[in-house]
Amino acid sequence: ITMNSDVTVTASFTRAPTLVATPTYKNFGTIKIGKKATATFTVKNTTTKGVANLTIGTISIGGTDAGQFKLVEGKDGCSGQTIEPSKSCTFQVSFVPTSAYTKLATIIIPSDDPDTPEIIQLTGVGK
Repeated sequence: ITMNSDVTVTASFTRAPTLVATPTYKNFGTIKIGKKATATFTVKNTTTKGVANLTIGTISIGGTDAGQFKLVEGKDGCSGQTIEPSKSCTFQVSFVPTSAYTKLATIIIPSDDPDTPEIIQLTGVGK
């Protein structure tokens, strides 16, 4: 911005939440068909962009092999929650291959973070 004289400037700042999910990628490895492997994921509201509560929508699983991965019932402490700054929540996803070969899916975490939805890549191999 270039100004040639004294000018009154007004600035507006918003306090946006910042969602950080870990891990950002999960390889469940090789699992026998019909067996189950489970992983825990953490969603944190960091203070990177400011201090504001983070409201999380309903977490879902999408992608090519979404049916091979499931949110563990009773272990989703994030969907529909409001997370205060510097606080976190967890949820679990299981991988139960129904056939052989590599399976690919994504976890989709919608929220009011301006940079969402957050996407976590999932992979696993049925054997």
